[in-house]
Amino acid sequence: MTENRYEAPLSNVSPSEVQSSYLKSWALFFLLSSIGGALAGAIAGGLVGAVLGGSGAPLPTIKVVTGIVGFIAALPISYFAFRWSAARYLIAPLLLRGSALSPDRQG
Repeated sequence: MTENRYEAPLSNVSPSEVQSSYLKSWALFFLLSSIGGALAGAIAGGLVGAVLGGSGAPLPTIKVVTGIVGFIAALPISYFAFRWSAARYLIAPLLLRGSALSPDRQG
């Protein structure tokens, strides 16, 4: 029976280490995307609200448009925060463990 090379990187990792990595990754993603998204959304929504208010748009229209613009402005922040936290705390440690354990990658 052949060894599954995809299981090797996790063979020496305890469940608590895996959960710790998940928790760190999620916590950083949550903080960065929440704070960064709120700031980006507030800035973009404020700018659009100022332009719409200055042009005489009705208040209900300003509320809807700035909400949509703020949400859209926060999406890239969330995406890049997820990529960074997953790469840093989930993918990189697995790749390092995999390269150290895998005999076909040595040499």
